[in-house]
Formats: sequence, structure tokens, C-alpha cells
Amino acid sequence: MPERATVRWLRHDADLRLRLRAPDPESLFLAAARAVVAASVEGTLSGTDRRRVALSEPDRESLLVAWLNEILYLVSSGGFLPAGVEGLRLGGGDLSAELIGGPPDPSRHRFLREIKAATFHDLSVVKTGSVWSATVLFDV
Repeated sequence: MPERATVRWLRHDADLRLRLRAPDPESLFLAAARAVVAASVEGTLSGTDRRRVALSEPDRESLLVAWLNEILYLVSSGGFLPAGVEGLRLGGGDLSAELIGGPPDPSRHRFLREIKAATFHDLSVVKTGSVWSATVLFDV
């Protein structure tokens, strides 16, 4: 059974810093998506609506920022809360996935904070041995 991803939020003066570890890049990107949604909204997420995401960037770091910012856009626009990810594929500088979720429901969801964007400040995505790790700073 593959090793599970770990997620740790770190203190930072005016922003949020996320540190992730996972056995492969796909698990890293999935854990990052779950973490940013969980930091934004509280409540049971569900739904059957689907949003296709296709991104292309020059490197993994830029791809991770674009992925997280796409998710943040969907959450902040108020129309879609991702509850899950299906078919995540990474190849070179490309990412494709389908987000499953639905609209926010005020009786079930409480917004915790507005996360404006994932940034490139102190950004890293590295493989050390068999472990992939990433650090992302978010503007709040």
C-alpha cells in the first residue's frame, strides 16, 4: 500500500504556509487540493457537479501554483466547492483532472477565511529519495 501524504500548515506573519510530503507527485497535488479547500471552508463537502481542469505550465512548481489557484478561484467565486478529484494526471508540465463538488450551502458550509492566492514566494517542489515534498505560501 502506498505511503499516505502528510500535510502541515506552518505559521507565517500575514500568510499561510503549507508543507506537504507524499510518495508521488499525483498524491502531492491531491493533498494540496484537499488542504486548501479544508483551510477555506468547514463542513461536509459533496456534490455531483463536475469541473474539468486542464493546465500547462513550464515546470512542476508553476503547475502546483496554477492548480491551487484554479481551486481557490472556484471556491472564492462562490459557485463551486470541490469535494473530490478524479483522474488526476501529471505529465511534463501538464495537469488534467476532474473536480467533483457542488455549490456552497449556507446550512452546511462555513467559510473560514479568504485565501487569495498561492504564491511563488519560497515555493518548492522536490523529490528526496522516494519522497516528494512541497512548500507553498498563500496570500490571505
